[in-house]
Amino acid sequence: MDAVVKPAQGASSRADTPFLRVRDLFKHFGKFTALKNISLDVHKGEFVCFLGPSGCGKTTLMRMLIGVTRPTDGELEVLGRRPADFTSDERQAYGYMPQTPVLFPNLTLHANLHFMASMYGIGMA
Repeated sequence: MDAVVKPAQGASSRADTPFLRVRDLFKHFGKFTALKNISLDVHKGEFVCFLGPSGCGKTTLMRMLIGVTRPTDGELEVLGRRPADFTSDERQAYGYMPQTPVLFPNLTLHANLHFMASMYGIGMA
């Protein structure tokens, strides 16, 4: 991931500096609170999974981590930068697997992959 996303200018490169830093993160959709007071550090080389029941905020958090959704309150940094400030090229360095697969149930796996490749102008054998 960090091959594309560059540290903020002046950000520390010390080994103990987290790759991902989340502090007191909140997200409200109207009166509904999707995330409340989330804090965590993830250091380079760590593997992290967000698990929980449907509706607990996993997708909302992931969308914030890749810069698609902005937090209502709190701090979120990847290598000292806010994901909302990433360029589109930097966002492509991230991937996430949604809770519900986005596949056409009437197509085979190969046909699903071929369809998605054709949507992006990528040829497949």
